[in-house]
Amino acid sequence: MNTKLLMATALTLIMALDLTIGMAPALASNPRTQAATAPKKSVVPSVLNYGCQTKAPGQFNSLNEFTCAYDLFVASSIALAEPKKMDEFVKLWTPEIWAKSDLLKMDGVSQDQRIVNTFTLISRMRDFTHERFDFVDTPAQSAAIQKGIVHPELQGGIGASVELTNMADIRAQIWGSAPKKDMTEEIFKALQAKMEQASVIGPDHQLTVDSPVQDGPSWGSLRSGDVITGVDSILSFDGMQEKHVVEDLLRGSPGTTLMLHVKRRTARGVVLNLNFQLVRDVVAIHTVSSHDVNGVRHITIHDYSNDFVVDDYFQAVSEAKEKGMKGIVVNLKGNPGGRLDYTIAMLEMVVQRGQILTTRFRDQGSVSSTQTDYVVEDGYVLMAKKAVGAPNSSQQFESNARVAYTPDYGKKIRLNPQFVYEHPLLPVIGEDMPMVVEINVDSYSASEVYAGAIQATHRGKIVGQPSAGKGAIMNNPHLPEGGGLMITSGQFYPGGEDTKLKGIVPDRLVNDSEDYGKTDPQGDAANAVIEEEYAQLQARKALTVERIKINSARFEEEMKTRDDFDQKPPVDVAAAKLSAAAKAKEKK
Repeated sequence: MNTKLLMATALTLIMALDLTIGMAPALASNPRTQAATAPKKSVVPSVLNYGCQTKAPGQFNSLNEFTCAYDLFVASSIALAEPKKMDEFVKLWTPEIWAKSDLLKMDGVSQDQRIVNTFTLISRMRDFTHERFDFVDTPAQSAAIQKGIVHPELQGGIGASVELTNMADIRAQIWGSAPKKDMTEEIFKALQAKMEQASVIGPDHQLTVDSPVQDGPSWGSLRSGDVITGVDSILSFDGMQEKHVVEDLLRGSPGTTLMLHVKRRTARGVVLNLNFQLVRDVVAIHTVSSHDVNGVRHITIHDYSNDFVVDDYFQAVSEAKEKGMKGIVVNLKGNPGGRLDYTIAMLEMVVQRGQILTTRFRDQGSVSSTQTDYVVEDGYVLMAKKAVGAPNSSQQFESNARVAYTPDYGKKIRLNPQFVYEHPLLPVIGEDMPMVVEINVDSYSASEVYAGAIQATHRGKIVGQPSAGKGAIMNNPHLPEGGGLMITSGQFYPGGEDTKLKGIVPDRLVNDSEDYGKTDPQGDAANAVIEEEYAQLQARKALTVERIKINSARFEEEMKTRDDFDQKPPVDVAAAKLSAAAKAKEKK
């Protein structure tokens, strides 16, 4: 079990769920703080109250919670982006209809029962939209989600990844005992329990440093292979759960100090007992990792939400170019998605030309939606926008020149979600470096945008199993009395293709590993495709050189013939005719 002592931001964890924040210009503003403009049509009943505040602090207000949920659906749900559908929704769910219902009754009903009744009604209202990824969270569920988010201002670490020795073998033994096809929830929980039991620190399971993070608290002190034996007054971890040591002893508030007791074996085999006083700090998780196999760069992107994903991806891709790799394999298996602007920037680094994306967003507070086509060309990017369903709407075009990546580019897009659209990137590598993307059924959202764009532009091959087929863009507003919503406010079409439900269908279908990672059939297939593409590329290059030689020789021969002809004196046509006539007369 490899436990990372690195911190993720709340924003990163929230955005890893779906395509929510910074997805496109249409979602740049927060619907809870943006003043919505009611359309002229009567289907939108009132000015929307995005500043929903609790009406009775300390007491759950049923009608207020329901009304705010209703307003949010009316304002942003893509399912209601047509007058007929909106009219039907309003007639069924307007708060005035339900204000005096038993489900929203305040008097004579306990608060717990009011919460149950209210969210039963909100869930029924949600089901009207029939959107696959719309969700409703009760106050308790919403609080649990928030509690699970690691807030960087509250928690720090030592800036190193640690693992128990021998755990890789133990994990393989435990999980390999049950074939994936036979996996049930009961078996899964039982195997998890076995892992917990095995994750106890002892003589055969020491807590070992995998690698310190550059410029983190432990950088310059800890080394890979160091054994952590204690913290502060605790001089031994024997018998403790790894999770307890990591979360309760090594982690803590940023700025606090800890004394780390470490055992280190030198190159000569001498064991040293060392003590390091460290100051806990927030260390960002980097979600891009890479390694090279037989001249092929393998890049794993764990999500598209991490604030360093664009920088780390550039580093991985540019290094592949510098090292002269045969090609690149991008692993998106299990990738949950993330920010669209980050995804687009990463596509721009590898795609020379072609349509990489189409989006359709609900125009908030209006019964309409806007479609945007995103096309990259050699030196610029073109965005074409058009109102959907508006008979007299004309397409509007916006063009921006592509720029070279700079070290501060990542920081600029973190601060401004519009930056990518205003400053699209030039490719880092050319089409002479083959690409393969690995996906599976757990590849969602932004990872589908990436894989679909690579496939649609013929930039690379897709290997694995069809992806999740999300196709939905989400808003995540909070409700005033403690609940939360996920509302489908838009749809995405990778490469202009509708992938909702069906997902990205790979060019080469390969099943997932059935032995929990002991073998990697998808990775093997990806390597084979790169080798094939690389061999074809080299053959085309050689053939191109040969054809140039042949055609150059032919051209030179032709030019010599032309030159010889050009050196002859011009023919006097009239004289030639007279001569021919004279010769004919002599023969007679």
